[in-house]
Amino acid sequence: RWKQFREGLASEISLVEQGRYGVIVQVALAYVGQYSDLHNISTAEERLSALCGEDLIPAIYAGLEAYLNNLPSYPDAQRIAKSYAENRAWNARYILIAALSARLAQTGSLGHITRDQLISAQLHIANHTAHGEEWASLRDAVWASLVQDAEAFEEYGWLLVEPALRRGREFVSGLYEFIHDGKKTQADLVARLTADWLTRFPRMHARPEEELVSSLIQHRACDVLLPVAKRRLRSASLADERRRNWQAVALICDFEGYQGKLVHSAQIDPPLLWNIRSLLGARRPYDHGPTEVSVNLAAWLVNNFRGSFPVVGRPERVTTGDTNPWDGTEALFRLIDRIGTDPTPEAESLLQNLAMKYDGYRERVLAVLAELRRTRAELSRLALSPAKLAAMLSDGPPVNLPDLQRKALRLLERVEAIASNNDTDSWVTFYKDDRKTPLGEEQCRDRVIDFLRGLESKIKFSPEKHLGGDREGDIACEYGDWHLPIEVKGQWHNDLWSAADEQLAAQQASDHLAQGYGIFLVLWFGSNGKPLKGPPRGSGIKPPKTPNELEAALSRQSPAVQAGKIRVKVINLSRG
Repeated sequence: RWKQFREGLASEISLVEQGRYGVIVQVALAYVGQYSDLHNISTAEERLSALCGEDLIPAIYAGLEAYLNNLPSYPDAQRIAKSYAENRAWNARYILIAALSARLAQTGSLGHITRDQLISAQLHIANHTAHGEEWASLRDAVWASLVQDAEAFEEYGWLLVEPALRRGREFVSGLYEFIHDGKKTQADLVARLTADWLTRFPRMHARPEEELVSSLIQHRACDVLLPVAKRRLRSASLADERRRNWQAVALICDFEGYQGKLVHSAQIDPPLLWNIRSLLGARRPYDHGPTEVSVNLAAWLVNNFRGSFPVVGRPERVTTGDTNPWDGTEALFRLIDRIGTDPTPEAESLLQNLAMKYDGYRERVLAVLAELRRTRAELSRLALSPAKLAAMLSDGPPVNLPDLQRKALRLLERVEAIASNNDTDSWVTFYKDDRKTPLGEEQCRDRVIDFLRGLESKIKFSPEKHLGGDREGDIACEYGDWHLPIEVKGQWHNDLWSAADEQLAAQQASDHLAQGYGIFLVLWFGSNGKPLKGPPRGSGIKPPKTPNELEAALSRQSPAVQAGKIRVKVINLSRG
């Protein structure tokens, strides 16, 4: 099939062994699978054997090795970087990748290569030359060698990023990996380069600028960012997206100085919320809420954006994007929740002020305020050491049953966020094969437990823990000697409106291990499957239309919840 190719290669065998560009590049193209008729062959060795024959393989490997030793390398890393910035690429990239891959396969290491070759290889990798599982070991080896050499890593950063910024490129291939993976071993170097680029390239595109700014926000480098923000915001020609990013920086880094200046901007420019949300690290799927946001900033954001984003529930259908009206609602809900995690008089006062406005957010504010007051009352009764108090206010281990309950509720919020994330289609695990009909309560409970176990290893979650008096709970949440029962009901269950009191509080939570604490977990499927069980006749409760409305209604009509030790959590598992 490839007889003519083999014969031509054999006639130039000495040039192959010398690693001469004109012939070795043809072999390298085969090695990395660039020929279309080799795409169905899975490994480089098999591709060489099929194309060149077994007899020529030793000479080919010798040629690839010779190419690495033909110094200085051409093109060098500087030329390579310049070409990538201009959307051009050298075919020599395939030779370098093939040669390094062959050496790694045969010796288990990259061996001795020059700094320029190492940087060139990573530039090619950053620009997708060696993508796919076949080249994972090569990518790992090149990256590991690069980050061990601070000078080489710094030079790589210059060559990867600066030509692209200079040309105003929207996408800088490899920038995300340089920042986020580089910070694991070279955090200070990455922060220094990032700050330098923001200063030296004031006209860069908004997209890489946001990546650089986000990195420094995470590095808590406000001393670097704030002077740049002030300079940028003085520019009258700043594009809208860049202006919003720098307004977000100014607000985060100097809240006292900018809160008054940006009130008008927040009220007339609702998209500013998305830029602030992104820099605070609270983008969907909300695995990590804005826990480090100051309560003053959180309250300011809720107060100034609640008018632009009235409360809207997530539709019961597949949705796209993360700047929809319901995403605004979710962002503000989480900021309200953030205020409630701070057991200080200041946080209570902020929530009281937010509750003075009668709109769709007031119900959430009042619920968080009530929980905060319970927490403050609990803290006033307990003599907690500083270490235990710090653990209660952080992601540390639970320090008592109320704290175990709070942590379990946060984990259930994360389960809900994962299930509602369209990118992963995790919601389908709660449905039958038709993707329309919800599974039964017991199967859904098992899925919830699987998610909880994946999110938390120190707290134990298991099904149907048997308690005293032949009582059992749907989910047992345990840490040490503490046991928190979680009663699970689907939205259709006949006991939906009574189970929090008659089952959870009266039976499971009454066990001495639970001390009266528990969670009533309701699975909301919206219009999918069996309909919602309506409120009791004569109760005066309007049929809830959203998960939040159901959670609030169940909480208001339950004496056990009002007493403070039982909490209701409704998680939205509606399709999409």
